Amino acid sequence: MPSVVSKESVNDRAKLIMHRLIARHLARDPALVERARGLVRRRLAEGAALDCAAEWDRLLGRGPASVRRAIVSRDPEMERLRLSSPLPSLAGFRDEALRRRIWRKAKLAPAA
Repeated sequence: MPSVVSKESVNDRAKLIMHRLIARHLARDPALVERARGLVRRRLAEGAALDCAAEWDRLLGRGPASVRRAIVSRDPEMERLRLSSPLPSLAGFRDEALRRRIWRKAKLAPAA
């Protein structure tokens, strides 16, 4: 009998897949880290609520190599942070077709 997969676990896997792709993007374009940090800081300065903004600011301040390692971590803290990541919007994940493909892949992936 196939197991029932919760939407939450599919969403977590989709976010992980996105961030694996972003980590590859960061290898080619390390400046993405500073653009993301600038976005976080602008939102904070404007008074907009950004979940985990201070944590993202600290993480992004560690530099591209450290960010690449962190964003693909399966650590529960990183799973939580990926939910409010500023990176997908800067790395080209606005394409709905791409997001749907990632979601379908996440639904197929076995729980790890």
